[in-house]
Amino acid sequence: IKAYADQKLKKHVNIEILYVKSYSDIIQNNQLNSKIIKVDLIGFSSYDNLSKLADIAYHLKKQNKNLKIVIGGPIARVDSFIKPKNYFDYIALGEGEETFAELLHHLIYNSNLNEIHGLAYFDKNRFIINQQRIPLSNLNLLPSPYLNNVFNLKEFTECYLEDARGCHFSCNYCACSHYAIKHRNFSLTRVFKELNYMLKNPSHIS
Repeated sequence: IKAYADQKLKKHVNIEILYVKSYSDIIQNNQLNSKIIKVDLIGFSSYDNLSKLADIAYHLKKQNKNLKIVIGGPIARVDSFIKPKNYFDYIALGEGEETFAELLHHLIYNSNLNEIHGLAYFDKNRFIINQQRIPLSNLNLLPSPYLNNVFNLKEFTECYLEDARGCHFSCNYCACSHYAIKHRNFSLTRVFKELNYMLKNPSHIS
């Protein structure tokens, strides 16, 4: 997401990825906390425990009422849990690269928020769901976070290689099946370039 936004918005934004060991670290780490509440927008990737993220969002907004918070990720969805919890300003539904970049464009240039597909948001206490975003059919249009130096691999003990997105199925028990996104692959050329990069930067990588 950072690599795509950097590419689209060039030097108009300063995006930093913060790594935390636990949810409580965001609240209890004073140095990290003071840094977070000074920014204009915070984005959370949600893979589990939405209630914890809602508590953190509430805590951060108490300290900075002008702070905007967007939540995305596999389990971010419009449901009865998120709607009453007016701690998130925006919800990115589905794959988030294009949605997040367009949201940043809106915040910088005050463009039309209702034209951003794949976004849900609060507007004057009204909950609005924009048109669904069609996932990119060509994943190779997304810049690689590894090949664009988004991550310093020396800070990690493991890393993940993404070679595909979506699924051939739509299982009822799957947390992500509500998106029903078609299966697509990154090119083998890209995957091999990323793998080669990881092998050449092996510090602390298992």
